[in-house]
Amino acid sequence: MGLFDLFGGWAEPDIPSQEGRTVLVTGGNSGLGLETARVLYKKGANVIITSRSKDKALKAVEHVQKSGSGGSGKGSVSYMLLDLSEPEDIDKFAAQFKSKHKKLNLLINNAGVMNIPTRTVNSRGWETQMATNHIGHFLLTRHLLPQLEAATKADPQVRIVNHSSMAHRIISGASAKAGGVRVGPGFAPSYDGRKAYNPWEVYCETKMANVLFTRELNNRLSGKKSKVVSTAAHPGWTATNLQKNFAERIGTMLLGQHVVTGALAQLRAATDPGAKANDYFGPWSVVWGRPTLNATHPVSQRNENAKKLWNMTEQWTGVKFL
Repeated sequence: MGLFDLFGGWAEPDIPSQEGRTVLVTGGNSGLGLETARVLYKKGANVIITSRSKDKALKAVEHVQKSGSGGSGKGSVSYMLLDLSEPEDIDKFAAQFKSKHKKLNLLINNAGVMNIPTRTVNSRGWETQMATNHIGHFLLTRHLLPQLEAATKADPQVRIVNHSSMAHRIISGASAKAGGVRVGPGFAPSYDGRKAYNPWEVYCETKMANVLFTRELNNRLSGKKSKVVSTAAHPGWTATNLQKNFAERIGTMLLGQHVVTGALAQLRAATDPGAKANDYFGPWSVVWGRPTLNATHPVSQRNENAKKLWNMTEQWTGVKFL
């Protein structure tokens, strides 16, 4: 038990049985994704984790099987390789997934990259953080929606969980004025042509995009009378491998909460029977603690901003979704 667990609140014992449910956790090979996979496996789910690395995926599967033992004994865990920054890889992954799984009860869009110091782009020229954190999950969700819809026939709790960050609340004033994500020359999705690439500024915009995506996804799903619901979550200040430089790691080591506690917000967004569309779960203090409902940035609560980002993402990718 960590210091920030002492105040009580929602925790792993509150998670209902996940037996018979199929769960996909992107980026499930480490950090919050790995812990999420471990708990859901322990609760009886059939968990598939994605990873860009086969070696890391194999180690993750072994970890989940060992540390998740002692649960229902009815879960399973496997892996599939996926690079969320590349649309063609997402297409290939989705085809393989659909051939193996006719239904999907939980899609947990957990994978992400943070604060990449030097601007890098994918094969289409999209900046890596935006390509991975937002656009990749947009495309993956589009591909797997038929599997999610199929699961609603027997499961009233089918969900899409988008993993955001408290960083979405500290977007720049210019980003807020633009509706959360600035687009056009020099900005999303390529972030080129500017005097200086600001990786933290871009990361904050990608995390805003996660919340905006959740809102517009729910608007469109409800418009189609779908029973699939999307929620969002953030881990507060949690020690994960996203902290890259020395100063970030030292600060997180001293002040960050353990990943076991940090993952609870995502787990609650995925499994709490009372969770509703657009619910956003995070630590009770925002930074630390057991999960409860948190407020999102006012910019993310405006439907016009969510619709704008959705339309722009369709334009970037060349695909229509809902």
